[in-house]
Amino acid sequence: MDISIMDVIGPVMIGPSSSHTAGAARLGGAARALCGKTFNRAEFGLHGSFAKTYRGHGTDLALLAGIIGMSPEDGRIPDAFQIAAEQGLAWKFFEKQMEGVHENAVEIRLFDGEEQVLCMVGSSIGGGRIMINDLNGCRIDLSAGLPAIVISHMDRKGMIHQITSVLLDEDMNVGTLKLTRNTKGEHALSIIEVDESVDDKILERLRRIPDVLSVQAVQI
Repeated sequence: MDISIMDVIGPVMIGPSSSHTAGAARLGGAARALCGKTFNRAEFGLHGSFAKTYRGHGTDLALLAGIIGMSPEDGRIPDAFQIAAEQGLAWKFFEKQMEGVHENAVEIRLFDGEEQVLCMVGSSIGGGRIMINDLNGCRIDLSAGLPAIVISHMDRKGMIHQITSVLLDEDMNVGTLKLTRNTKGEHALSIIEVDESVDDKILERLRRIPDVLSVQAVQI
């Protein structure tokens, strides 16, 4: 069995618990990265252990810190409420029961005014590791252990070939590729984990593919 140093000592972080602080900050950071749009309000629906202990363990601070771009080791996490308010961000935390998710799970909704621009469900699974379970109603189960590219596109023939041709041309090695859709011929998501960091040039090339709606990189 392979055991990583993260499994033994956990990540460098601010706060008492890797699941409730480091993982929570990474979940907030993932939501920020996946949104790709401006937002001025965040809502956090907390499930299970997150709901019971989020104030005492600093989960609320860590989630908000991730949303505004802080890493788990950022020393400003205890001041996240003040910094978020200074940036003009409004937020709300509440308890939410969800089915089929980890005990440390959260639903994050981001808004620009009254328009919802992101809905993400994610879990903190221990040692600072996370799993992104759902993005805007599509099941994705993304671990965020490797750099990932999340592409929203129309479901049509040849789309995967066009996407992977760009990655091949840019000498990117694909670790995993998953396509998910709710209805044939309509909206789909491609989630691609790669071995190298993803630069803006690659993202722009992918965005130019016909019927691609959005492209975001997750590197947290």
